Amino acid sequence: MSRRPVSEEIKTEKKAERIKFLKSLIFPCVLTVIIAAFVYTIITYQAIEEEAEIVTVESYAGDSSEMVLENDYLKFSFDPATTHFSVTDKKSGNTWLSNPENASNDSLALTEEKGKLNSTLILVYSIDTGAQTTLNNYNYSIENGIYDVEQGEDYIRVNYSVGKVEKEYVIPPVITKDRYDQFMGTMSLDGKNFSEQYYKKYDINKLGKKDDKEELLANFPILETSVIYVLRDSANDNIKKSIQKYFAEAGYTYEDYIADKELDTRAQTSDKPIFTVDMIYKLYGDDLVVEVPM
Repeated sequence: MSRRPVSEEIKTEKKAERIKFLKSLIFPCVLTVIIAAFVYTIITYQAIEEEAEIVTVESYAGDSSEMVLENDYLKFSFDPATTHFSVTDKKSGNTWLSNPENASNDSLALTEEKGKLNSTLILVYSIDTGAQTTLNNYNYSIENGIYDVEQGEDYIRVNYSVGKVEKEYVIPPVITKDRYDQFMGTMSLDGKNFSEQYYKKYDINKLGKKDDKEELLANFPILETSVIYVLRDSANDNIKKSIQKYFAEAGYTYEDYIADKELDTRAQTSDKPIFTVDMIYKLYGDDLVVEVPM
């Protein structure tokens, strides 16, 4: 009967130790980041009918080499693969981290909390009804690689696209018959049989009764001169992931994907907001200054 109180006491002690550890990671400059982030992130998202603004979604394509800013007092080390950073005081040798190490493996943190622990920015927005949504830039930007990094002479700028962005798969949304046959001819039998289920063939001279010729030509102008295959709407993310694997094995490249995307003129729209946020890191004497342009 005495085991349960001991177990609860141990859990309480572990929780207190964890909180104490997290507090030890806080550096005055990081507090500045948090304050600046929250000033920026009290954003009101108006759900009214306006002309849609085109938001450019940044995607990091650089290498993962460490970026460094340094002066006589501080060394700022930035990891472009995660956008996490550390700050070292050269005089004392002490180093502060932007995020806890191995936060994703924290056995005490819930999944949502792990996202926050891995984040450098928390964004809160509300619609005109007053309902609020919270987005952290780990789950909604960093994890998906939808950000860009620029290093200047005395600064490092991170441009985050924060929001629920549809994942992009390197598979042909539309492809001409000649090229389709080429890839199917080099694909494994399993891959060919699987992929063929999710592509529909269109021939301008042999359209079905339910096919809208004008709409098809508007969406796929290439159909006027070529027989094409179009990815079916029934292909979900898991299916697209499998198709991507099979096409990659058949030699399909990102350059092929970009070329095939040009054949699809359908407007890709979404009613889910995407926020573009810049964070600029600079060293001024013994201070790390973080700018969040409004």
